[in-house]
Amino acid sequence: MNKTAVATLILLLGLGLFFFFNQWMSPPVSNLEGVEVQEYEGQDLSSINDFRENSIKGPQKIDGSTYRLEVTGLVEEPKNYTYAQIIKGFKNYDKVITLNCVEGWSATVLWRGVLIKDIIQESKPRDSGTVVILYGVDGYSTSFSRDYLENNNILLSYKINNVTLPPREVFPFN
Repeated sequence: MNKTAVATLILLLGLGLFFFFNQWMSPPVSNLEGVEVQEYEGQDLSSINDFRENSIKGPQKIDGSTYRLEVTGLVEEPKNYTYAQIIKGFKNYDKVITLNCVEGWSATVLWRGVLIKDIIQESKPRDSGTVVILYGVDGYSTSFSRDYLENNNILLSYKINNVTLPPREVFPFN
């Protein structure tokens, strides 16, 4: 082997060891929070600050690491999901929606979330279950017909304009 080949081999080994140890010694990579987007597919979006906080009991402090979403009632397989299981266990969708509040304000924002009908189907609802009741941790509740939720693409959202919902926007889901 000539000197040039030996030098090239040593250089390649040195580079390989450098990259190996650099990768091995580097701290793990963490994802940073998304930056709020102001435009999506050519459509201008409102800021998340355009929403007015109007909850009955004010923003709730919810720990995402201990949060549980329960699906119970007239289902064959009741479920209990963590926040991460909802986000990672179901297909995610983006949807731009304009909200027109009865209080006189409106906002057009990009929501990211999972379809409520996918969560319902996972629990195998019984035919006799015709109404879905959603409960908030602050005691608020609302209901929808099961047909409505199964025939429409209604999101259980966890991001607004590419930002994880802050407490004032009802973290963990809206």
